Amino acid sequence: MGTGTGGRGLLAAGLVGLLGIAAVGGATAAADARPPRIVAAAMLDADRDGRADGLRLAFSERVRHAADRDGRYPVSVAGYRVRSVSAARGTVVVVALVEGAAGDADARPAVTYRRTRSGRVADRAGNQAVAQTFRRTAGHGIRPAGLPSPEPTPLPDGAPTPAPTDVDGDGVLDAADCGPTDPAIRPGAPDLPDLAFVDANCDGIDGDATTSIFVSPRGRDDAPGTREAPKRQIAAAIAGATPGQAVLVAAGIYARIELRTGVSVYGGYDPGSWRRGASTTSIAGSSQGVLGQGDTGVTLQLLTISADAGTLPGSSAYGLRLLAGSQVRLERVTVTAGSGNVGAPGSAGRDGGDGEDGRPGERGACDTEVLAHGGAGGKRPDFLNGGDGGAGRYGRSGLPGGDGVGGGLGGAGGKAGDPGLPGHDGERGTAGRDGSGGLGAGQEPVPNTAGWQGQSGATGGLALPGLPGGGGGGGGGQTGIIAIDGTGNGGGGGGAGGGAGLAGTGGRPGGGSFGIYLQDSTVVVADGSAIAAGPGGTGGQGGTGGLGGSGGRGGAGATLCSGFVGAGGDGGPGGRGGRGGGGGGGAGGPSVGIYRAGTSTAEVSADSTVASGRPGSGGAGGFAGSEAANGRSGALGIAAPVHPA
Repeated sequence: MGTGTGGRGLLAAGLVGLLGIAAVGGATAAADARPPRIVAAAMLDADRDGRADGLRLAFSERVRHAADRDGRYPVSVAGYRVRSVSAARGTVVVVALVEGAAGDADARPAVTYRRTRSGRVADRAGNQAVAQTFRRTAGHGIRPAGLPSPEPTPLPDGAPTPAPTDVDGDGVLDAADCGPTDPAIRPGAPDLPDLAFVDANCDGIDGDATTSIFVSPRGRDDAPGTREAPKRQIAAAIAGATPGQAVLVAAGIYARIELRTGVSVYGGYDPGSWRRGASTTSIAGSSQGVLGQGDTGVTLQLLTISADAGTLPGSSAYGLRLLAGSQVRLERVTVTAGSGNVGAPGSAGRDGGDGEDGRPGERGACDTEVLAHGGAGGKRPDFLNGGDGGAGRYGRSGLPGGDGVGGGLGGAGGKAGDPGLPGHDGERGTAGRDGSGGLGAGQEPVPNTAGWQGQSGATGGLALPGLPGGGGGGGGGQTGIIAIDGTGNGGGGGGAGGGAGLAGTGGRPGGGSFGIYLQDSTVVVADGSAIAAGPGGTGGQGGTGGLGGSGGRGGAGATLCSGFVGAGGDGGPGGRGGRGGGGGGGAGGPSVGIYRAGTSTAEVSADSTVASGRPGSGGAGGFAGSEAANGRSGALGIAAPVHPA
């Protein structure tokens, strides 16, 4: 049992060095040497069954004491077993007792405080309470219907009837006061739920039963929300509340909620008796557990909040998400975010189309004049066509082949009787560059957005198509004084180049895991609350670069009667298209206990914790083989208890 601050609103002073953010400060008492002492004690019966379940101790000055359930207590109560000792609230410490088997409305047991090294009750100057046995304990006085009342002690004949008393001077007679020695406890007193579970207005619960809205797994959302007829979901109670009303929630599991200004939510109640204790009240949501959008004056107390990322690739999990100037206080609240989802992969680049083949040249003739056209070059949609073959001519040199558009040169025509030369090959297209990976550290969401936006990998570099081949030269026609003239053969057309493969697109970023996500908002984390983020999601893999198309084959030159007239030159083949670059991998998702965007602030008490999980790995770059560059991997995600620190 350790020392700590006392009461709602008092948190340990100083800096939380690990988090780099200020802890909520507490006032420091002036140095003195006078130790506190017990000045009042009153038995409590929170469930009003006629059996004491607590004891309220009042000390002579404000004290410090941390909540204690370890079984080694400095306070003992004669005839009762101590179950726990609450954190101090001003001058008051509440001792939880194990109920006895019989009614004890008039029990006034002696209370003993023993000085101890651990778990002590001390004033703000560090003076431990006086070792003492206090014997003026007030009974709780509750006798439910059906339990017999003790016989009154007869007064001596002629003795005057005792006058009614009001020991604490709160205006309520002791017989009707559930805290007759404490002026802060009386029927009609303000009773905001607190972590000491004090029933300050004597209505049988911690809180105000007449103004609160009750929620229980046994309820229905169309019910009025009273203690006898509670609602089923917290969201329904908040929707029906007005600012200043409290929502009191029994143990159970509830759907995600959206906050409302001035409406606070208090958990830990028993669904039958509405006594408050260690029962767990859980809020679980997909993508987020609790959302606030400009909601202020909200306290969340004794709740367990969790969220998963849902099913969409790259989606994030937010335990508590506060936007647009929200102001929320957490008191003994546990917030846990699940893992961020893996980012969506990039799409693969489409393969380039194959180039069209060149057409063969037409045949010449040994002894006659014919039309021997060269073959047409292969065609392309972008008009980078292969060169046409040169025509063979009668009794003269063949015509040269045409150049491929931007590509290989055409072959020269053959002289009289000689073959035409082949067209030149088209060059291979240039492969695309790698796509860069998505950034990790330093990436920030776009201002005024409602959630995290990570970075995708870049699309791979563009490839170039293969260049077309040149047309083959036409064969020379036969000529001579004693020879019969003939027509040379036509040259083949050049092949078109292969189309470029398209680049792979970048992978999408992995989703983040955020215990608390703040956008221009404020949160106070107090009274032993715990905030934890899960692992960040892995970035999506970059897309594979598309293959370049094959170049078209050159058309064959004709060879008829090649012993007398020249053969046509073959067309040059087109070059293969370049392969597209691989896309970059997406950045890994962040894992952050408390993320502060914009003007957000977070205050964390010394007895509360904030933790991050494992950062998401960057996605792998898209494959492009040996022809082009593979995409680069995405960067590792951010991991920090608080970011920015």
